[in-house]
Amino acid sequence: MYIFRANGELLITTNGIVKKAEYELIIDNNSILITVDGITEHFLS
Repeated sequence: MYIFRANGELLITTNGIVKKAEYELIIDNNSILITVDGITEHFLS
């Protein structure tokens, strides 16, 4: 489960274990940056 909070925090829940991450929406090209454990991935829609 992914919970996107308004402050840019992303909570990722897997089998009851929660991992905190960060996200940033990029409105210009309709994409999102997600950073987990210091690694940032870019997702396009």
